[in-house]
Amino acid sequence: HPEMELPPAYEVVQLEVERRLHQYLHRTEGQVKRIVIVGAHEGSEIHRLRQSYPRCRFLCFEPSPQWFQLLEKSFRQTDYVECRELALSDLQGRATFHELPLPGNGSLLPPDELRWSNFTQATESAVTSFEVAFSTRDREVTDTERIDVLWVDGPGAKARGLEGAARAPRP
Repeated sequence: HPEMELPPAYEVVQLEVERRLHQYLHRTEGQVKRIVIVGAHEGSEIHRLRQSYPRCRFLCFEPSPQWFQLLEKSFRQTDYVECRELALSDLQGRATFHELPLPGNGSLLPPDELRWSNFTQATESAVTSFEVAFSTRDREVTDTERIDVLWVDGPGAKARGLEGAARAPRP
């Protein structure tokens, strides 16, 4: 029906994945106990995931100081979310992070200036760049607790983050 306002397709897919995550993992809801989120932004999915997986603990990585402050503020009163202000990659050190004009779309990879120039003219918002710390998943997650899901939302740099998880246990 044209009068119905439907959510964007990516939101429908996101919600469906969150709801059925345990099925994709061949587990029950109670068996999903640890999710590591890379590029957590504000952590909006954490509230929904916690409702579906009440025994789950979250380790969240967010390199942008702006979004990290909001993430940390949102979850400081919880005992099931740990937040770290860093990016995950295949190495450790410091690098330039590029915050794109769309909230939550920053990356360690330089943006395509031509692609973003049209967008920034329309919004009067520019790509901002600043230095952030980065590390590897293997260095940051050293305990032996099984990670049920490595939830990576890092535009363009997903492969680098996965390369830094060489010791990740395989199911």
